[in-house]
Amino acid sequence: MISVGIILFSSSETFGGFHFLFFCVAVFVLYFLPWIVAWERHHRHELAIFWLNLLLGWCGIAWVIAFVWACTDDGRTRIKYEQ
Repeated sequence: MISVGIILFSSSETFGGFHFLFFCVAVFVLYFLPWIVAWERHHRHELAIFWLNLLLGWCGIAWVIAFVWACTDDGRTRIKYEQ
């Protein structure tokens, strides 16, 4: 998938370096979306989600598992701060 995108973006005259860079960043963010969600939610198993996503996320099923895992509540109680 990435190599096809590289060929398409690098061989076309209408797409410049900025478009290629935008494409690479978008693919990176999409690939690591489960870890980004876990990081933003301060998930207890953030590091495990990162490694699962990094090593097995390319197969698709592991990416979905990591994403669902990141979106589930990890059971910790959240403290509500009132001012």
